[in-house]
Amino acid sequence: MNVEKKKSRVTVAVLMVFIMACVALTVSSSNVFAKSRPFFFRVSYNQENGQEADGWRRGNVPASNRWSVLLTRSGEGKGSLTDFWLEAEDAINVSPYIRVRCGGGWYSQTAYKSAKGRKVYLTAEDNNDKPAGYNVRGRWKVRE
Repeated sequence: MNVEKKKSRVTVAVLMVFIMACVALTVSSSNVFAKSRPFFFRVSYNQENGQEADGWRRGNVPASNRWSVLLTRSGEGKGSLTDFWLEAEDAINVSPYIRVRCGGGWYSQTAYKSAKGRKVYLTAEDNNDKPAGYNVRGRWKVRE
């Protein structure tokens, strides 16, 4: 009977450690809790900018709070690259760009301090200078 109690205690202890590790990983990946919404727009030819239409108000958050892009479809095909960044209503870039691979999962980037509390627009351009544009589709997250 003593051996069974010991096994039971060890099992409970191992289970608790596993549960605590899962909770810690979930909380530490706080980007999971950010809201995401779909985008669909045209990336123009010769590296002209394309932009989603509605914009999203970035909250009163530090610049270190990252925004993210998930590129699910590109007119150039799976595996193609497109550069994304955030732009304010006055056409000023409020983040560095990130090069995103279609089908490559979520990519994230910091924003400049000037993005704080502003309405920002997901903006993109082709990473190559070509005479043809293409459509992009996916999801994006911005810290509110």
